[in-house]
Amino acid sequence: SCFSLFSLILSLNFLKSNSHFKGRRILLCGHVDVVPDGEVDQWTSAPNTQRISGEEMYGRGAADMKGGVAIILQIFEDFASQV
Repeated sequence: SCFSLFSLILSLNFLKSNSHFKGRRILLCGHVDVVPDGEVDQWTSAPNTQRISGEEMYGRGAADMKGGVAIILQIFEDFASQV
């Protein structure tokens, strides 16, 4: 996706700008996009409306990779504060 490509470019630029770091490198990549709505009449609720019912969260992308992306951002923040 476009956002994933943007994330990859940001990651590579971060590593390049910190080239004084001579150790091993790792690239962390994730996405926050969602698939198209598809057949809207097949959904049990509006696909672009998020809702919480009890302890369940419903909506496109609600259970995708948002937590993973948050962790990646935290790792970059922690790493940047140490170099």
